[in-house]
Amino acid sequence: MVRWVGTTAAATAVLGMALVAPVATASVSTAGIAANACELGPKASCAGVDLSGRNLSGADLRGADFHGADLHETNLRGANLSGANLREADLRDANLTEADLSQAHLAKAKLGGAELPRADLSSAYLGGANLRYANLRDADLRYALLFAANLGYANLREANMRNAALSGADLFSANLRDAILSDALLYVANLSHADLRRANLIDARLIQADLRQANLSWADLSGADLSGADLKYADLTGVDLKDANLVEARWPNGRICGPGSIGECRP
Repeated sequence: MVRWVGTTAAATAVLGMALVAPVATASVSTAGIAANACELGPKASCAGVDLSGRNLSGADLRGADFHGADLHETNLRGANLSGANLREADLRDANLTEADLSQAHLAKAKLGGAELPRADLSSAYLGGANLRYANLRDADLRYALLFAANLGYANLREANMRNAALSGADLFSANLRDAILSDALLYVANLSHADLRRANLIDARLIQADLRQANLSWADLSGADLSGADLKYADLTGVDLKDANLVEARWPNGRICGPGSIGECRP
């Protein structure tokens, strides 16, 4: 076990020391690590704790409370954070590769530039989270709640976002190539300039979504609801629009699709 001993005011007064240096023991297990009076492990109480830059790879942190904690540039590769409370936590540039964040609470968390390839974020709550420039390639985001999340320029290539809730999310210039977005909620989402080549958007709800200049070539939008969506200058080469609702959608040429526009844009 590696033990990090934090300094308290009482200890400083008694020992007359400015700080206590970290002391390491032989075991490399992260269970029971202490940092600023926080014992790391399942259901740990670590709200507001500074763990920035630490190596917590593979740690078992199920159900832990990291509300407002500083995990900036922390190595959490392969860590188990399922059901953890990470609301408003700072995870910028953290390494969460293959981490388990299923059912974690990440509302308003800072994840800009974080590495999350192959991470499990299924059923996680990410409302208002900042994931700008984050790497989520091949991540599992099924049933994740991402209302009003910032995913601008994020790498979501091959990510599984089936049934994810992304209403009001900002996906400007995001890489969603080969991503699965079937049955996803994307009401008024910003997907302008996004790369959606070969994406699976079957039965997705894209009502009033902004898809201007998006690349949707060879994407599957069969059964999708695109009513009122803005597709101006979008690339629709080879796109499958079977049974898609295009009523009042703006077509790439600027034309507004009329009543009865199902599967095709009609006057």
